[in-house]
Amino acid sequence: MYTAPRPKRHRPKRVEKKKVRKVKVAAVPTRSDWTQRPPDARGPRALVTPVAAAVGATSSSSTLPPLLLGAALLVALLAVAVASVPASVLPRHINVLAYEHRETVIAGGTALAISIALGLAIALFGS
Repeated sequence: MYTAPRPKRHRPKRVEKKKVRKVKVAAVPTRSDWTQRPPDARGPRALVTPVAAAVGATSSSSTLPPLLLGAALLVALLAVAVASVPASVLPRHINVLAYEHRETVIAGGTALAISIALGLAIALFGS
């Protein structure tokens, strides 16, 4: 069976775009006759004597950060305790997770517990 040849597609020639040169703008010099603004005139506000603010009996520190640090410390210590318990004591699903990474969990949990305890000591006794 004979098939007719495909007609050639006419493609227009590509025209090269001219390169646009960027013009550098010179910095505009400031005026040489500039003078500083005079200070504001002191009005009736300057005559008022400052009064100390009344300090209430409420404490400025919140109990939320130490509470959160204490909860995080308990979680870190719980992770260390679970990782250091003998494998025969733990249930099987916890044992499978803890046994493979036992040393890493103990070292990481201990470091985390020490840093949280330090943060808790700073939160409680530092302020």
